[in-house]
Amino acid sequence: VVYGFFAALTVAPFLRDNGALIGLDVSSESALAAGLVMGVMIIPFVSSLSDDVMSQVPKSLRDGSYGLGATKSETIRHVIFPAALPGIVGAVLLAVSRAIGETMIVVMAAGLAANMTVNPLQAVTTVTVQIVTLLVGDQEFDSAKTLSAFALGLALFLITLGLNVFALKFVQKYREKVISGNLRKPVDWDSPKISRQIKKRYAAERRFKMYGLSAIAIALMALVVLAYSIGSKGYSAFFQTYVQVEVFFDPAMIDPDGTGDPAVIGKANFV
Repeated sequence: VVYGFFAALTVAPFLRDNGALIGLDVSSESALAAGLVMGVMIIPFVSSLSDDVMSQVPKSLRDGSYGLGATKSETIRHVIFPAALPGIVGAVLLAVSRAIGETMIVVMAAGLAANMTVNPLQAVTTVTVQIVTLLVGDQEFDSAKTLSAFALGLALFLITLGLNVFALKFVQKYREKVISGNLRKPVDWDSPKISRQIKKRYAAERRFKMYGLSAIAIALMALVVLAYSIGSKGYSAFFQTYVQVEVFFDPAMIDPDGTGDPAVIGKANFV
């Protein structure tokens, strides 16, 4: 709900206003807004699970890589990442499955329009939202809406199954590549230009650190924007404001005869 609130009130208006500046017709409820926020939402899933998997790589592999002269970035790319690849792929699949089954963010940011389009600037919906929409209310089991919901569920199952098969094939092919020794070695020790290679390696190490710091800075900026948006728009919800209005009535208009009869007072014209 919080992510959907952020997408509907911050991301979607931002995309619409900036799209109008460059001549793009961006809908108030667009797939791009929902996709961006869901991308932010699944980052903690991928990062936390991948960190746990990479921390389980044996320390002997790291020490062996450092002993052969590899830098930290080379150790991560050529030793730790290949060893932890199955777990990282599993984390990505778990996060993607979480995004595919998301409903609330899509409803709040992309709308309920069942629109078959590849344009991310238009309002769309997802399979899960459409299933919920079709099954709302009392429906017969053999009705068109119920059968359509089951068909959408089958399509969703086939999509997730295809993702898992693709992930398994990818991991298997990458493992064969690592075992066969086709990966580029960190250093070509037989090259006469070894000093130039060392300079390139340390330059790559500096770029690797810069990319890491940039990613952390972008994540912190997104977190600050999210917290500020939710805090500034939701702060007032913790307090109730009462409006006090002083109203004056003329007794001559309410009860001209002074009878005090409720029936007469109830028919008075207060306009």
